[in-house]
Order: sequence, then C-alpha cells, then structure tokens
Amino acid sequence: MSRMSPWRSRPTGILLGEVTTPGQYPYVVNMTAETAIAIAGGFAPCAFKKTVELTRKSGGQQIRTEVPLDYPVPSRSGRR
Repeated sequence: MSRMSPWRSRPTGILLGEVTTPGQYPYVVNMTAETAIAIAGGFAPCAFKKTVELTRKSGGQQIRTEVPLDYPVPSRSGRR
C-alpha cells in the first residue's frame, strides 16, 4: 500500500532566491507574499525586504511581477 503525500493533493509553489530555505512548499489559503517567505524560513540576510518578485506561468509564458509583501498570492486555480 502506498501513501500519497498530503502536499500532492494541495497546490504548491516554489520559493527561490533570497530566502533562508528555498524549496517547494504547500499553498496556504489567504497566503500573502510575506507568509510564503516566512514558510521558507524568512529572508536571507542580504535580501531586499520591501518587495518581492512573483513569477507565474500563463499561456506558456513566464510573467514576472514585483509585488508588496502584503500581496495576496492566488493559488494556481485562482483561489486566494
């Protein structure tokens, strides 16, 4: 009998860059950019801490947007 990871049934995001622990993390309902960074262990010491760059795929293209820390991060389904 195999067990399915609880993360596989939930949307996830990949946090890269100047965070303490980059990696793949589960999406949390009502997540903000700041919440996502906290889940990844917080900012690295040399990080710019006023805004973050959010990268998403849409129509086969990557779209990069600079957002404030209180920006609500939508899940892939568009739910917040």
